[in-house]
Amino acid sequence: MARVKKESFVLRHTDLDMQNLLVSDDGTVTGIIDWNRVMAMPRCVGATAIPVFLRRDWLPESMLMDAMAEYTDARYMLKSPIYEAALAALEGDGDEEDSVNKVFMKIPELQLLDQAELCKRIGAGWPAGEKFLAKKIAEVLKPE
Repeated sequence: MARVKKESFVLRHTDLDMQNLLVSDDGTVTGIIDWNRVMAMPRCVGATAIPVFLRRDWLPESMLMDAMAEYTDARYMLKSPIYEAALAALEGDGDEEDSVNKVFMKIPELQLLDQAELCKRIGAGWPAGEKFLAKKIAEVLKPE
């Protein structure tokens, strides 16, 4: 799979839900409507991000990666629910605590800890904890 050398942006349909997809009788997508709120977005939440109607279940299986393998941006697909949750939290449309919990649950060392207590300690100033989290979060967010 080809690698993108530096961060770049793509156009993103902001309401890519089932009602905006035109599909033929054989299941082929023939069109996408409702482009009035298109945005330039980082590739990690671009066209290969899991659509809203599939993200509800958050079942990032390798089947999706296999189907998208020829596309460079497919490397973001498995983690797009995490990227989407973080973006929504930053924009005020999501739940910050839920976003943090999703990331923390991907870090084995944190799965059995009281996450609220950990956040409280980090917030109070704990350089070693911050360094550990920065490293682990970078690993979690790194594209596959």
